[in-house]
Amino acid sequence: MISGNMGWGIIGYCVSVGRLYACDFYGKRNYELNPDTLVAINTVTSQGTEPSGIGGMSDRLYACDYSSDKNYELNPDTLVAINTVTSQGSVPRGIGGMLNRLYACDNNLDKNYELNPDTLIKILSATSQGTTPGGIGGTVSRLYACNTGTSKNYELNPDTLVAINTVTSQGDGPGDIGGVISRLYACDYVTLKNYELNPDTLVAINTVTSQGTEPSGIGGTKI
Repeated sequence: MISGNMGWGIIGYCVSVGRLYACDFYGKRNYELNPDTLVAINTVTSQGTEPSGIGGMSDRLYACDYSSDKNYELNPDTLVAINTVTSQGSVPRGIGGMLNRLYACDNNLDKNYELNPDTLIKILSATSQGTTPGGIGGTVSRLYACNTGTSKNYELNPDTLVAINTVTSQGDGPGDIGGVISRLYACDYVTLKNYELNPDTLVAINTVTSQGTEPSGIGGTKI
């Protein structure tokens, strides 16, 4: 059985584009979004009181919470936590990954991390590209991050977590960045918008008003 949102291939068979999710800090909600319209198709109360990031790898979904200092693995259908682990820092702000690798960032320690996807324990740590990391996530093979202090989006080397491309973000309050199989998205808590970005230029190609009062996370599965 093929999971994920479906599109039609050029020879007529159905292909997966992955599943896209978002969270809202003050609304205390997790959402599944339509990846084309960015409209919520499922809404669930979040796993903590201040959800600050959401994203996935392969067919697995993860989230983090600012106030509880926790990382979670979520059931991608129900958005209910199936694993809960204390985060790698003191203020988790983003979580997401590529096909088979998971990453996170911490807003207080100014760090980016690669995590073990089963234990959620860090296996790599690097100083972030700015003073206030806001989110991290990617497509199948590319990794990105955003920073609220610099108002920048970055493409990162997934092995070193060093920036290989830097672009001014689509708003003044970049809240998260992440994607599905080959499509990249971001959210901004100042403009209250969700965006689809060109994964090469990091420029917005679609802009939609967010589903809540302070968008704080966006990202998805890769299958």
